Amino acid sequence: MEPLTQPIGRHGRTRVVLSLTPLIDVVFILLVFFMLVSQFARWQVIDVTPVSAGEGTGSGKPPVVLVMETGGMIVIGGDRVETPASALDLVTARRTEGQSVLIRPAADVAVQPVVDLVETLAAGGITAVSVEAGPQP
Repeated sequence: MEPLTQPIGRHGRTRVVLSLTPLIDVVFILLVFFMLVSQFARWQVIDVTPVSAGEGTGSGKPPVVLVMETGGMIVIGGDRVETPASALDLVTARRTEGQSVLIRPAADVAVQPVVDLVETLAAGGITAVSVEAGPQP
């Protein structure tokens, strides 16, 4: 084992020699610790059935249209709501049996609010949901 001190120059001063191995060990242990205690995002799957253009739902009734605005508001037939749960209540009240739901997000709406709305509608028993893609920039 090499000494922890080394003489420097003519005056006999000593310099401490540090090994980096213990420091690397501590950093590695901290890395493993934070990896184990951190919460990972839960990935979920949404069942999506693609519909070719012009195919529709076959009910012949116009869909209930939900317009998602940039600020997070959802507009249903002139009524504005803030949460997907409120939107579900309105859709349930206005929708007839076999009528589909069409979601029209604004061009700058993030994907996650659209997914949250689709999941809320599906949890409420509404599975005939379409999302209209806006014009691509």
